Amino acid sequence: MPRKLGQHFLRHSPSLKKITSALEIKNGDFIFEIGPGHGELSDFLISAGAKTSFFLLEKDKKLVSFLKNKYADSKNIEIIEGDALKTLPLLVEKHQLKINGGDYKVVGNIPYYLTGRLFRIISGLHPLPKLVVLTIQKEVAERICSKRGNFNLLSASILFFWDPQIILRLKRGDFNPPPEVDSAVILLKKSNTPPVISESTYFSFIRAAFKQPRKTLTNNLFSGLKIPKATTKKALADLNLSPLSRPENLDFSLLQKLIKLFS
Repeated sequence: MPRKLGQHFLRHSPSLKKITSALEIKNGDFIFEIGPGHGELSDFLISAGAKTSFFLLEKDKKLVSFLKNKYADSKNIEIIEGDALKTLPLLVEKHQLKINGGDYKVVGNIPYYLTGRLFRIISGLHPLPKLVVLTIQKEVAERICSKRGNFNLLSASILFFWDPQIILRLKRGDFNPPPEVDSAVILLKKSNTPPVISESTYFSFIRAAFKQPRKTLTNNLFSGLKIPKATTKKALADLNLSPLSRPENLDFSLLQKLIKLFS
């Protein structure tokens, strides 16, 4: 197994069943699985959706050959060789008309070093998937779902589009080979509460606010958006926040309120 690809295969059957259940697979779904490996999760997904289209995105050439042989007789399964960061947007675009007639979902046990980049790719898909279920590093999952005091740029980015939830914590021994960090499965559902700020305004603001997380919001917003420090301090006071508040002291609700004060 080429360790350079960051592959750790989840083989714990109860966990694989729970991931499958979380996807709420039904007839007509399009399921995009990232990093299927030997088909450990794929087998559970396929058994849950007889009239579902499955796209298995795998970068490892040997595993691509293995999967094509394994699923050679399955007409509703397509094996795609390549980097999911590039192939996923292309596949969604290719099948867009069909997808608009039903639902599509993204699932995968991903190399952890790709987490941030993959979330950016998924959040930029049009249309957005109905559900996303990913196995990622536990620490990152907890940061994404964190409240005030542990907020970061990734949390802020994801919460604009999704309601995140940790649905499962995994043991290192659930994988082969075991990873050197703890893992968790995160579920993203499209938010039912549309943001009150435009996407462009929101992301311009958070890029400035979180550019240097250990600096105060006052300094970051002055440096990134040229907002006078006195203006920021007054806005923070209006929200009962200290003038020395850092980005991590926010949460999604406070962040939106703060942005509105500058609109």
